[in-house]
Amino acid sequence: MERYNLLAQEMGQAYLSNGGSLCLRVNGDSMTPTLCLGDVVWVEPVSAADLQPGDLVVARRAGDLVAHRFLFADQTGWYLKGDACPYPDDPLPAEALVGRAVSVERDGRQIRLDTSEMKAASRKLLRLGRLEASIFLFFKSVDRRMFASKTPAWMRPIERLAGMPFRWITRLLSS
Repeated sequence: MERYNLLAQEMGQAYLSNGGSLCLRVNGDSMTPTLCLGDVVWVEPVSAADLQPGDLVVARRAGDLVAHRFLFADQTGWYLKGDACPYPDDPLPAEALVGRAVSVERDGRQIRLDTSEMKAASRKLLRLGRLEASIFLFFKSVDRRMFASKTPAWMRPIERLAGMPFRWITRLLSS
């Protein structure tokens, strides 16, 4: 099955590089509520230079395609983050970039992501995501300093609670 998944990804990448667009069905919850299970995301080719922080991009990661928000790029790679995730993904190489999501189909209606309203919401979600990631990384550094081995069970709910207001605000901004 994995072989067919990789073949489909390569065919999709070739189609995008020739100017086509792809539609992909969402099958995870890392971008909830921006993307919901069963949504169809339309992806178009994009050059790395044309990406803006806050854009919703599709990239290859560990043999799968993932749709996450683009945070920033530096010498270590491209940083993406799911709106429902408390911290950013590990950096990806530029070659992992597949394309930019331009619209979402949900419940029979089309939501364009390139409108001024959606771009403004993306910028707000981006700032919120960066703040949430900073708080999460702060807790992780405190955790490492205080507990050299494994995070104690009582600390995990505190880490989850720290990100909860961000997920509520994200839900409000996305509805």
